Amino acid sequence: MNENKYGGLIEKLRAIHNVSQDVLANILLLDSDTMADVEQGKTLLSDSQLNICSNILMFQSSHLKTVK
Repeated sequence: MNENKYGGLIEKLRAIHNVSQDVLANILLLDSDTMADVEQGKTLLSDSQLNICSNILMFQSSHLKTVK
């Protein structure tokens, strides 16, 4: 199973920046179920998706990759 440690951080940053899960999913070309899986740590984002996500949420993608 693919697991990520950054899903919870993405969820928190989304809330801070008032970005809905559906909006972020659409921008990343994901369906809402996949976006939920990302935030639950069940699915990984590609490097390009991480970069887009970090730009939207104003966070460095390198930090998302190293979240423990």
